[in-house]
Amino acid sequence: IREVERRSDVVIVQLPLAATWSLSNPRRPRVYQVCANLRQMVATSTWYRGPKRLAAHLAAWVIDRNQSRLIERPDARMIAHGDELARHYGIEHGRAAVSATILDREIISVPRRRPLNAPFRILFVGFLRHEKGVDTLLSAFRRVLTQIPDAELEIVGGRDSVDHGVAGQLLRELDELSRRATVVHHGHLSFGPQLFQIFADADVLVVPSRSEGTPRVLVEARAFGCTVVGSAVGGIPTSIEDGVDGLLVPPNDSEALCAALLRIADDGSLRKRLVAGGIKRARRCTVEAFADQIYAEALRLNQEFRSPAAVEDPVLTKLVR
Repeated sequence: IREVERRSDVVIVQLPLAATWSLSNPRRPRVYQVCANLRQMVATSTWYRGPKRLAAHLAAWVIDRNQSRLIERPDARMIAHGDELARHYGIEHGRAAVSATILDREIISVPRRRPLNAPFRILFVGFLRHEKGVDTLLSAFRRVLTQIPDAELEIVGGRDSVDHGVAGQLLRELDELSRRATVVHHGHLSFGPQLFQIFADADVLVVPSRSEGTPRVLVEARAFGCTVVGSAVGGIPTSIEDGVDGLLVPPNDSEALCAALLRIADDGSLRKRLVAGGIKRARRCTVEAFADQIYAEALRLNQEFRSPAAVEDPVLTKLVR
């Protein structure tokens, strides 16, 4: 880390994935890219039980306070994934942003193959774990089937490394649902054309999470003309403007989620409006746009804390664990 700092004018650090205790006493200005609220992640996780849960909460609190201390330094700036994180660490120290994996040239690069009048298809993309709220989606899907018997559900995502049986229970429920509806579980799929086609062919992507930063799948789905519904937690409301480029619902509320899905299925004009708004949002949230925001903060720091020997253009080194 010291060698990286010695060679750099500004260092970009991703949190909370970097070990913050090893980042103490910075010697160069830093831009912190804050991806998630660690305390919220622990609170909604099923990984920690009994005494381990208390220890995890304590560790998350210590790391969170250390991150706050680093971000509050005058020679630091923050790019927070969503308004909630920005407020948590103090918006005066940086800005909120929506993370992205889609490049400008990839938007609408894969066309929809299914006819518009095909059965209503609901999509989930993510790990099969408690924090992602897949159980809420399955409950909502059962409700949807009472109104749209031929509705379809596609799941893209694998098991987490430690899930305490959560994935197994979800897979059993998917198997039970497959006996009364079209349910497809693809498992893990790499980012690329096959996943892009699944986005393009779905009618709505659901992100029913209990805790989140700004899920990249929200941008990815809208980049291929798929509408989105997300729970109003974490950074999701920063990525979805309700009724403009997606719909927001309360977390853990399968009834509200079902109602939002039925709105999209029944209201063709709403669907067209959300698709158009979603593509506009995707164009504003590309990798290039996200990189520009990080670079702007780094450049600002370099100009404020520049040493006499600094070169004209700062060397930006991303510090990874």
